[in-house]
Amino acid sequence: MDRQRKSVILGLDTSGPALKIAVRFSNGKIEKTAKQYFNQEEILFPIIQKILNRNNLLLSDISKICVVKGPGRYTGIRIGLTFTNIMNLLLGTGAMSVTLFDVAAFQAVRSGLAPAGGLFAVVLHAFKNEYFCRIFKYGGDGAIKALKEPVWLADGFLKRYIDCFGKNINVVFASHTANQEQRPLEFKGLNYKSLVMKPESIIEAALALGGKDMKPLYLKPAKYELAGKVTRL
Repeated sequence: MDRQRKSVILGLDTSGPALKIAVRFSNGKIEKTAKQYFNQEEILFPIIQKILNRNNLLLSDISKICVVKGPGRYTGIRIGLTFTNIMNLLLGTGAMSVTLFDVAAFQAVRSGLAPAGGLFAVVLHAFKNEYFCRIFKYGGDGAIKALKEPVWLADGFLKRYIDCFGKNINVVFASHTANQEQRPLEFKGLNYKSLVMKPESIIEAALALGGKDMKPLYLKPAKYELAGKVTRL
């Protein structure tokens, strides 16, 4: 007789400097970890297996994977999406996708950093002095809505872009780890608050949005697209 699969949900983010994993069990219990490691593909499976073994579970007990599809490192994003797609192919594991913007936005609302009824910008550090940004609105009914497509902004354009949505817009600067935070000098004059994204927020945001699109979100244009073509606001 086949063993009945347990209801285990895995949250996974390999897009940044820290591998973030959250496992939610059928009883609501959550185990999580965030580990900085360069070659995340080397430790991804061992960490998941260790959590499962500790709870007398098998890899086949994972009923759903909530994976971050970007933005972030090209190779890192591919690691998470590839693992998720293989699990879906071999074990029939359900798959849901979410962006880092959504993870940060949902966590910001739950922690009170984004006031109801107003706009707020989620800003992520990209590379060197470059940033990713997306504008959201948190309605009085509790709904979180993205108003604009996410953007990649070169050095010097972050504050100018955010100011386009009003001088009093709230800004949430989200980082992967507490020591990874890199605030740009142009944050001076902005109404911003810092947030470290939690592994469990990956599951929360993915389940709320129900995203199924596994297409990676890279955002930063290829080098040939950037030559002499920096968008001016």
